Amino acid sequence: MTEMTATQDVAHEVKIDEAGPARKRLTITIPAEAVDERLEESMATLAHEAQIPGFRKGKAPRNLIEKRFGTTVRSEARNQLIADAYSKAIEEHKVRVVGEPEPGEGFDDAKLEPGKPLTFAVEVETVPEFELPTREGKESKRRDVNKTEEQVK
Repeated sequence: MTEMTATQDVAHEVKIDEAGPARKRLTITIPAEAVDERLEESMATLAHEAQIPGFRKGKAPRNLIEKRFGTTVRSEARNQLIADAYSKAIEEHKVRVVGEPEPGEGFDDAKLEPGKPLTFAVEVETVPEFELPTREGKESKRRDVNKTEEQVK
């Protein structure tokens, strides 16, 4: 059973630009509230599970856990936020993606910081959009094929 968090209910700001034929650039901004909530959730989970020498499981001070595991927790929370926001943006805006997304400009520089929104960009290939010509007013020729039983054998 999957657990839904309030982070999924927070509206992300999505900007979609054309990046070439059958390519789109999605710039997604995750609000600061969602960032703070995910960081808090990740830290709380880790604090409950962490085993640090000199402390019983789940009883280590929060500042010690942040000092020891903070970088890893922020990195993991960033990856989760980006994945969730990307899939939600694709679904909400009905972007028909072909293949995997490619990091956009400044993607690697997007840092997860408490109290600040997270903005990142990805480029995706999409199904080309085009209109088919109508068949109205055009004749189609069909051969009349009458085969005899002897020809079939």
